[in-house]
Amino acid sequence: MEKITVGKVFSDISTSDLSSEFIQAAYDLIEDAKTSDFRFTRSKIVMSCIGSFLSIEAYINRIFYDSFSTSSKTKLSTLPSVPEPIKLYIKASWSKLSIKEKCITLMPIISQKDLEINQQPFNLFIEFIKFRNRLVHAKSWETQSDVLVTHANLNEYGKGSWGGKRLQVKSVKLDDDYPLTKLSRDLIQLNISDAEKALEIAFLMIFKIRSMIPGSYTVPSLNFKIPKNKIDSIAGKDVLNFITRYYK
Repeated sequence: MEKITVGKVFSDISTSDLSSEFIQAAYDLIEDAKTSDFRFTRSKIVMSCIGSFLSIEAYINRIFYDSFSTSSKTKLSTLPSVPEPIKLYIKASWSKLSIKEKCITLMPIISQKDLEINQQPFNLFIEFIKFRNRLVHAKSWETQSDVLVTHANLNEYGKGSWGGKRLQVKSVKLDDDYPLTKLSRDLIQLNISDAEKALEIAFLMIFKIRSMIPGSYTVPSLNFKIPKNKIDSIAGKDVLNFITRYYK
């Protein structure tokens, strides 16, 4: 490292990623949705869920970069017991892998700890992947509205005007189910709890992955526009004390 002296300019290169920005956006959208007009709530919930998912993806991509970069200051060492052809295959095929495949293939080459794919939080994440795919690869669907007619001004031919109160709206056909996460099966019924669950899964996944990495390593932080318990920024597992929990 160059000697630091007053007045001298030197270059410092570090690795950056967007995991903190995505997770911050997801949290902020939840807080905004709590006080928003109902017309804007659903859009905030959808974008919050997507932001939480993207934070996990950004974090995994960061680990990949640090595992194979030759210049990163936060470089991670791959296990010497892993054959070189396997490492080269992962590096070459990374962009073609799904996020689930990235987790399964990357972690065993940098960590001696087992990735318990049938346990929390990974099993929650698998369901979250299905849920996220419904949002970002959105397809049209039919809904059914039950309306109580409150007034009608129709002629003998059934033409005219009428009005009523909508009692219930639901999707006609439900294909997906989320027994572990309890995320909404019906996108019409999306609510703030879906976004809160997505945010918690994101933090749990990131902290689980971090726990598998030896030594010190970065994790996303969370900032509060209005300080909570006189705290305006926090990182690490204590973040879980400042969000709504569903999977304790």
